[in-house]
Amino acid sequence: MAFFGWKNFGPFQVTSSLGHPIVGRNSTNCVVRGVVTPETSVNNTAYKVTVSIKEGSDMIEQAMCHGCQGATSGCKHVIAFLFWLHRRSEEPSRTEVTCYWKKPVLSDIKRLEPLRAAEMGGPSCSAQQTIDSEACFQEIVGKLKTLNIKNQLTPYIGIGIEPSLYDLIIHRSIFKFKEADGFEDAELFQSYLVSLMSSELCNNIEKETICQSECKLWHEFRFGRVTASKIHEAVHCKKTDGSLVESILGARRLKDNAHLERGRVLEKSVLQVVEKELKTKIEKCGLFLNSEWPVIGASPDGLNNTHIFEVKCPASEKTVTNYVKNGSVATKYMYQMQIQMFFAGKENGYFCVASPDFESTRNVQIVPVVLDRALCTDILTKAVVFWSNTIFPVLFKMV
Repeated sequence: MAFFGWKNFGPFQVTSSLGHPIVGRNSTNCVVRGVVTPETSVNNTAYKVTVSIKEGSDMIEQAMCHGCQGATSGCKHVIAFLFWLHRRSEEPSRTEVTCYWKKPVLSDIKRLEPLRAAEMGGPSCSAQQTIDSEACFQEIVGKLKTLNIKNQLTPYIGIGIEPSLYDLIIHRSIFKFKEADGFEDAELFQSYLVSLMSSELCNNIEKETICQSECKLWHEFRFGRVTASKIHEAVHCKKTDGSLVESILGARRLKDNAHLERGRVLEKSVLQVVEKELKTKIEKCGLFLNSEWPVIGASPDGLNNTHIFEVKCPASEKTVTNYVKNGSVATKYMYQMQIQMFFAGKENGYFCVASPDFESTRNVQIVPVVLDRALCTDILTKAVVFWSNTIFPVLFKMV
């Protein structure tokens, strides 16, 4: 859902996308269940949504969307259902009982035929909105702030995190830069971004994003930035509109497969083996930013007081040499390690490559890496040139 996505929940969309509500009540709670038809795929199975409300105080204790991939970080199906409940609660009492036990209107749409502009009629009187949506939204925001509630809406309205942290999200900072009459100059924008950054803010961002890919903010701060895992490609990229640019801007997503899934599953186990081998404790970490290089970011898989750790899990013996050959880290991953060490403030790192048969052997090749500051400066300088020429122009036009 976009930042201003709440405005999309007009009376028709909310009413037409929801159906089959069920109400269950006991002495303490009222539980309402319903189904919400996804507006982008009206013929797909509807999502089941449940809302639990505390009787007496009318407080929402829990709101969940079942079977939705975005449910863990919040999805708009729950919000649509809550808006539907809110509108039902504001309806005047009537003698006639309205039946809500019916299929969502959207679920009956089989095919949308194109409609010419000339065939569209003007708005009817009955279609006029009677509820002040802006006042309703502001009332909700006020309650969220007063009660310090974190839910699906809070990331979009700046609640639950220090406001200045949000200013370091690239697309938001560009928006503010343009509002301040900034023009399309990548170097000038980076100077503006540096003015917003501090060591304290960068440390707070690292703490807030410690869950990495499971954290929404981690994705927000990475958007539009060249990260350590892509920096080798960025340094050598000659295209201004290729797959690398698309992936940095979120337009291209790496397809998941069994090898990637294996890497995610094994990462924790590999680090445990490394801990035992090196007799050290490895801590989780988030996204590291650096005020000197504001459009670059790095997220090691772990760290301790002196080292960062990066884990790779090749699927076959043939692909092991893509990572380590003759005891040396491949250039692509050496670039990644160098930037991770530089941003994390560590002089050393360990490149940990799990054996293809790690599940049975528990073997891990651990290669030590030493920080090379001159190499880092060269890499970062070239990466910023790439960002200025390819990423910034697109971002500037987007907001």
